[in-house]
Amino acid sequence: MAELEAEMERERQEWAAAEVAEEVDRLATEQARAAEVDEETVRLRAQMLAEHSWMAEYAVKSQQEAAALF
Repeated sequence: MAELEAEMERERQEWAAAEVAEEVDRLATEQARAAEVDEETVRLRAQMLAEHSWMAEYAVKSQQEAAALF
């Protein structure tokens, strides 16, 4: 009986470890996707500002005006 209980406990621990590994993998994949999106967003913003310099000037001016309010 003790052997059966020990075997069941090992299986339970293996199952729990597999669940944790799966969750870690899922979170790592999610984080990698978020990093890719962030990189793409930064690239697109830089491209947009390079192509339309007036946007950068407007953004700076807007920030300065907002800072002046506070």
